Amino acid sequence: MTTLSVESEPMETLKELIVSHWKPTQDFPIPDIQVVNNQEDAVARVDFSTGDSFSLSQPSPEQIRQRGNFQYYDKTLPIEIDIVSADSRQRVRNLWKMTRAILMDNKHNFEGYQLIKILSYQELVSNLNIWRVRIMISVEAGGVPSDTITG
Repeated sequence: MTTLSVESEPMETLKELIVSHWKPTQDFPIPDIQVVNNQEDAVARVDFSTGDSFSLSQPSPEQIRQRGNFQYYDKTLPIEIDIVSADSRQRVRNLWKMTRAILMDNKHNFEGYQLIKILSYQELVSNLNIWRVRIMISVEAGGVPSDTITG
């Protein structure tokens, strides 16, 4: 559904990173990945007959912190990944394992940022036989020249 998508360059970059590095197999085809504004609304709309689902959202705006000399700044962008499956708890864990491998293999290759950090992993119970994991990550860049600040 087009109502769930948002315009966000880092979110689309993360989506493309996962899709382009996913090694599809018969048991683990590429999951449906959506960039959303509201995770709860996205999970409520998942069609489990098509397979597993990932939803990516930005829970808060990018944080910009000036350094002491004001010629450089550091920026941090939090990203929330929800992995949802109707198959099993182990399947959700295996999907996260594959995603984590992609993120760690490319942790210094995220366009516009220098590093991907995994902040938290939380298993959620939302409905009967619906398995869900929420992962918080952040993408960070340090020592960015101040004259590149837009807006």
